[in-house]
Amino acid sequence: MLSYEGEQFLGTGPIMEKLNSLPSVQHKITSFDAQPSFNNAIIAFVSGDLIIDGNVSQPLKFAQTFHLAVGGGMGYYCHNDLFRLNYG
Repeated sequence: MLSYEGEQFLGTGPIMEKLNSLPSVQHKITSFDAQPSFNNAIIAFVSGDLIIDGNVSQPLKFAQTFHLAVGGGMGYYCHNDLFRLNYG
């Protein structure tokens, strides 16, 4: 499940459709924290700046939390993803 600016998207198809509909975005990570979670999972929190369509003069602040669960082809998969722009 992906929660993005108050909207929720469940399943690979709807999540990929939402992500592919976004403009060109570059992430500049300023902080990252991770902790082990239940059943060998990992919970992570990231914050930083988004540069949209190359507009480096007006980056947007963001915060994102995601839960990586054991499984999938690479050993982990993103089970939950919470994303918010930080306005102010």
